Amino acid sequence: MDENPSVLHLLTTQAWGGLEMYVFDLVVKMTEVGIKCAVYCLPNTVIDQKFKEAGINTFPAFKHSKYNILDIFRVIEIIKKENFQIIHAHTNVDVWRGSLALTFDSRRKLIFNLYMGVVKKKDLIHQFIFKNISALVSTSEIINNEVKEKYPINNSKIKLIRYGRDIEDYVVNSSKREEIRKKYKAAQNDIVIGTMCRIDLQKGVKEFAESYLQIPENDRKNLKYWIIGDPTILKKDESGKIIYEKEAEQTNEYLINFINKNNLSEKIILIPFQADMISFLGSLDIFVLASYNEMYSLAVLDAMLINLPVISTDKGGTPEQLGFGERGFLVEPKSAKALADQIFYCVNNLNETKEKAKMGFTWTRAQHNWKNVIQQYVDLYNEVYKK
Repeated sequence: MDENPSVLHLLTTQAWGGLEMYVFDLVVKMTEVGIKCAVYCLPNTVIDQKFKEAGINTFPAFKHSKYNILDIFRVIEIIKKENFQIIHAHTNVDVWRGSLALTFDSRRKLIFNLYMGVVKKKDLIHQFIFKNISALVSTSEIINNEVKEKYPINNSKIKLIRYGRDIEDYVVNSSKREEIRKKYKAAQNDIVIGTMCRIDLQKGVKEFAESYLQIPENDRKNLKYWIIGDPTILKKDESGKIIYEKEAEQTNEYLINFINKNNLSEKIILIPFQADMISFLGSLDIFVLASYNEMYSLAVLDAMLINLPVISTDKGGTPEQLGFGERGFLVEPKSAKALADQIFYCVNNLNETKEKAKMGFTWTRAQHNWKNVIQQYVDLYNEVYKK
């Protein structure tokens, strides 16, 4: 085979969060190296809009559902008409329609990227769905080991490909840092502790906010907390109004009430999602991600790439990112007290804190370069298709 196989990516979520932004970057990078790519997504979503703006063809899906027969037949029609050799599914829902679309098509191949946590799936239905997967990819060795135990898939099909990043872009602009800190009233001697994530209960934002009051009053005078992000989007209604997931909206309301109740409006700042995330990360002094069970955090990765000290939870794939404590600090999830204690420790042990940040900076730049990541995907596409 002289040419690389063409790829139809399945991504039918309504949201525009870390997962969706990462898939967008992945597809754009693949197109830049000559892979023919298109995206099957819900029409009139941010995902649809972003890909169209990037000049990448999109096909309209019917709904975000495992069993929708119309979607399955539409995918079959598209891959045959457009001659896509590979389906690349990016959610636990989309892998079903990809697998079902290939039930009677052994020539084309299915790749599944796993971005979420692992639960046991060895029942007969999942055995049927997973038998059509040619490769399952995650960015974490921890997650891949869990997949081996809990998923009905041959170990030889489980692949490790790290997340990619344009590492040369991760440079802190001192003037932007000063401008952003001034806008949100962070004085020069203030220490800004920040998180950047969806406002969602599972992201541990409640515990992060609550940890502020767990730090002794005299020791938190110069501490500022920034929570950067929006609630998780459920969908848009017919008028285009954004509807948030109920639990995420309730979490956001909790944060607002907590801040107001404790007169912390100048200490804990809620900042909407920022496209220029590097500048905002560069305005922090310590990064925190308090997720209950993060598979492998892009936000943690981004913080490490600009030499930020990182505090996160010891669940999922995050400990692997932080070298099990070698490149950052790990605390138990769902504990405001544990977060407070670790933040207090980091603020009062800056030499150790900065040394771990430096180790994280070096490791991420070696492991997460887009150039290397894209080549691994190209090799994988050719490997599974030639089989």
